[in-house]
Amino acid sequence: MHRDKRLLAASRATLLLPLIGLAACGGGGSDTPGGPDFSMQSASEACTSVGTLSVEAAAIGLPTQGATITSTKLVAASGSQGEYCEVRGSIQPMDATAPPIKLQANLPSQWNGKMMQFGGGGFDGTVVTGLNAAPNSPSSIRTPLARGYVTFGSDSGHTGGIGFSTNDAAFGLNDEALANYGGEAIKKVHDAVAAIVHARYGDRALKTYFVGGSKGGQEALAAAQRWPSDYDGVVSYYPAWSYTAAFSAANRLTVASYQPGAYINAAKGTMLFNAVVSACDALDGVADGIVSSPAACHFDPATVRCAGGSDTGDTCLSDAQIAMVQQIESPSALAFPVHNGIQGYPGFPVLSGAQLQGPFLAFFGSSPTPSTQPAFGAQSFLNSLSDGFVKYFVTRDATYDALQYRAQDAVDTAKGTSHQARVQQISASLDASDDISAFVRRGGKLLLLHGTADAIVSPRGSIAYHQRVQDQLGAEATRAFMRFFMIPGFGHGYAAPFAATVDSVGALEDWVERGIAPAGLTTADAATARSRPLCEYGSYPKYNGSGNVNAAASFTCTPN
Repeated sequence: MHRDKRLLAASRATLLLPLIGLAACGGGGSDTPGGPDFSMQSASEACTSVGTLSVEAAAIGLPTQGATITSTKLVAASGSQGEYCEVRGSIQPMDATAPPIKLQANLPSQWNGKMMQFGGGGFDGTVVTGLNAAPNSPSSIRTPLARGYVTFGSDSGHTGGIGFSTNDAAFGLNDEALANYGGEAIKKVHDAVAAIVHARYGDRALKTYFVGGSKGGQEALAAAQRWPSDYDGVVSYYPAWSYTAAFSAANRLTVASYQPGAYINAAKGTMLFNAVVSACDALDGVADGIVSSPAACHFDPATVRCAGGSDTGDTCLSDAQIAMVQQIESPSALAFPVHNGIQGYPGFPVLSGAQLQGPFLAFFGSSPTPSTQPAFGAQSFLNSLSDGFVKYFVTRDATYDALQYRAQDAVDTAKGTSHQARVQQISASLDASDDISAFVRRGGKLLLLHGTADAIVSPRGSIAYHQRVQDQLGAEATRAFMRFFMIPGFGHGYAAPFAATVDSVGALEDWVERGIAPAGLTTADAATARSRPLCEYGSYPKYNGSGNVNAAASFTCTPN
């Protein structure tokens, strides 16, 4: 049943038993004192027995009313995917008006002794099944479940969408639901699944990892910081770690984008992107459509100014539009600090290779007219996210016009009402801290990856996170547990214009389990045949001057 019975047997000797009970008789034996043990049953019998479990509240490290299993199903092996038991469950809230946390765990019949928790995205609201690959994994890499991991995820404690609709944030009206979304669901789900795993296999996991991107990337950082004893390593892609500041910046820029003459349509966004690439593309030694060294790119938007400064069409920007681009590029300040002293959000690199147009038209939808109920497509993705944040998290008024909210000081411009205290309150719940010293002391490892062309979550936010950790621990101590990779041309999980794929899980396993720190890694473009070296922050892939321009071997990581 286990790939490493010797190590698992050793772990059993020091096991701290979870409190787990049987919801019905006939579920299996209790050979392990303090709880049932289905490890000697057949895979089919064990999957059925797991369905009779109930996880007691005392087994979960944060207040709940315990967890129940709602269904189990033995899924036959198919292709590279081995047989596994699909387990769906529900963690009951303390507040009767709060929604439960819905989860899914997948228990392979041939377990490798490890667990992997997956993060969500946007406003969450949909159960993360754990059936897929880690974010931005190469298609040639088998999924963690296919490799024998117990994989699991949740809806973070509410049902809804990720943020295409303002109302996807309506769960924020309930304090417990908001706290679950802010991070408490991470711990609750981890503990419930750990108890299920113990009952199924008779052992605890040897290693536990967390992987996620965007909001899931923020959840990965929160997992390492808030519950360091639960995780041996985490992978965080393009994390919205300073969540409150990021959404405040999105609201500020949304309001600014609807000022007279400021709106920028997709054609103008494309024109600006092409002009930036034309000016800065070859700075890495080759013209390949990627600005590899944003630090060396100093594009002046005045070079695409319309004659006279008035809007004369899609081949130029008016003075009002140039001012809007400069606002996007510049930091968004807050008049007060939020969690852990954060007092603003960095600008977006739209003048060094990030696209204003794209899958989500990050800052501008198709319509120049705002709406009090932003519709995805007509308005931008960030508009619907920030609108939901202001309506349901801050003001808790579903009829509130978020365009009347002045994000920098959290004041209602129409009524003069201050929401500063509320913003600071929710920040303590929603925002990941940069103090992960306990995770470091435990020996945990962190991979942080972000694209230089991300126009949804600014890569400069990850740079700020990395710097703040270094300021606390020192550069050498930080690099001993963290590797931070900036990927040129990589957007927010999309081909913009480099659709980066990285075997981040393999690199993390090597570091945690074999002591082999990440080095000499490459990233491949899923949309083309090209590859590049995966360079640590502070360096970029520079063309050697000869060799195949599509091959990583023709580039060298060079200091900025």
